[in-house]
Amino acid sequence: MSKKSVFIFITFAVLILFVCLFFMLDFSFAVESQGAVLVTGVNESKIEIDDNSDYALEKLNSITVSQLAGINKIGRETANNIVIYREDNQRFHSFAELYNVLDMTDEKYEALAKHFDILTEYNGKINLNTASHSTLCDIEGVSGELARYIVEYRIMYGEFERVDELIKSGTVSQDDYDRIKDKFFV
Repeated sequence: MSKKSVFIFITFAVLILFVCLFFMLDFSFAVESQGAVLVTGVNESKIEIDDNSDYALEKLNSITVSQLAGINKIGRETANNIVIYREDNQRFHSFAELYNVLDMTDEKYEALAKHFDILTEYNGKINLNTASHSTLCDIEGVSGELARYIVEYRIMYGEFERVDELIKSGTVSQDDYDRIKDKFFV
């Protein structure tokens, strides 16, 4: 084989490798949805995350195997798989890429989204701690004033630990709470 043939062969092989890597990195189960990503998992549960969170993505790209293994429902094997995937691909470009990790399930994905505080919606319920004012206003039964009060409460006192804290905090009346309680999770 001549040097020219070897050069052409190697160039062609490298080109094919780059094309394959491009499509692998671009592959995800995500569909853009107004600043968030709606992810349809293995069992068709709907999980909406804030995929624009640079801080959370930075944490995902720097977390250790031990730290990942300590997250509820993750375990050492999945933690290793996450880090291996991250190292093989230089970094995670979005949280939806987690579904490309070997042995990732909806349950594990949800646990990671909760851990990194990016889960905004799960099976139609809205995360009371991450929902924006406009997201809260879009919920039937939540007025602009109530949405503002919820956001201000979170700023002043921190995250809600349970949905029923809406009543205990004086944020909503019992009647309003009964109408909206099933629309949230924490």
